[in-house]
Amino acid sequence: MKSLPQQRSFTVGINPWPETKGWPSNGEMTLETIKILHIALTDHMGGIETFLLNLYRNIDRERFRFDFISQSEHPAFEEQFQKLGAHIFPLPFSYRRPNRYCRDLAKIIRSGCYRIVHIHKNSAADLLPFLVCRRLGIKTVIAHAHNTSSNFGTAANLLHGINKQFLPLLYTDAFACSRPAAEWLFPRSKLGKVKIIKNGINADVYAFRPEIRGEVRRRMKLTNRFVVGHVGRFVSQKNHGFLIDIFHSVYQKNPRAILMLVGAGKLESAIQAKARQLGIENSVLFLGERSDIPRLMQAMDVFVLPSLYEGLSIASVEAQAAGLPCVISDTVTKEIALTDSVKFLSLSEPPEIWAERILKLGRNENRNTGEVKIHEAGYDITKTAEYLEKFYLQRDREYLNVTGTK
Repeated sequence: MKSLPQQRSFTVGINPWPETKGWPSNGEMTLETIKILHIALTDHMGGIETFLLNLYRNIDRERFRFDFISQSEHPAFEEQFQKLGAHIFPLPFSYRRPNRYCRDLAKIIRSGCYRIVHIHKNSAADLLPFLVCRRLGIKTVIAHAHNTSSNFGTAANLLHGINKQFLPLLYTDAFACSRPAAEWLFPRSKLGKVKIIKNGINADVYAFRPEIRGEVRRRMKLTNRFVVGHVGRFVSQKNHGFLIDIFHSVYQKNPRAILMLVGAGKLESAIQAKARQLGIENSVLFLGERSDIPRLMQAMDVFVLPSLYEGLSIASVEAQAAGLPCVISDTVTKEIALTDSVKFLSLSEPPEIWAERILKLGRNENRNTGEVKIHEAGYDITKTAEYLEKFYLQRDREYLNVTGTK
């Protein structure tokens, strides 16, 4: 593997390749700033995007700068990332043009003089970013697992099973959000070296406040309503069809019930049609993607997550910080139970059983210590940021020692 040339302080003037957006026009970078390239953002507010935004908000941005490869022209949280000083490079992947993708990614890495590349994955089906980094001789390449399965189809899953055996040849460090996520992405023989990086949040923002709950419920006309809440993209993984069946049973037992769905996705119209078919469309709120999730969670009475699989659901961490009782499918890792408010149910149980548990737990009015328990469990984003700051700094110093750069 070739060594990178010694890096010197440099000033970025103009975009070295005009078709790439987000390059600074007057930013000055020196060796005191450690640059990390993260791959890759998408256009939906998923777990990876939320984790990265939380992380960049809390990391020392005078010492570390994040830039991002995006699979979409306009990724989720684009404006927030840019306000924090990040540069975003749209680079959609196409199986028809893999050579072009590799060439363009190599240009970005070379032009930005990135010494650390942090690659976030839900599957090992696509190893191209790792291969590009290996070809360039990048000294720190991180593979970060964020899920326990994928919805990319049978062919992609077969490719994942093959590629995961070769993945350790292409990274220097392995991260995962949970033990099951590590088992999904990495070979069994390498699991001992995987570092678990907690999906930390700003728990204090979610702390229960009765006055905010009252305000939001009045504004949304939810006074005296029993609010069942869910946050997640409308994709098969989140199992919204079963969630609608569950809520239908809740509604039959309590006609004052409301289902609050936060998120967007390709299956949203199908779920809306199912709600109409069951005659509960007026009791289901489709709120789309929102930036006020902490306030919306104040208005909820119980949080439900019947997912088919999860790496480690950030929305569930947020719900626990808000003091909400949570009913979660037992296909989700038990690591998500950070408080005693979490109850697991099998997806083989009928909707009526789920409804009974939801109605029972929703009577709990003690929501005052959720954020404290999240802090105690170590899911504070400031702790996650501190850990990664030390890691990035150590790897950067190792690079400087190896290359003799001063």
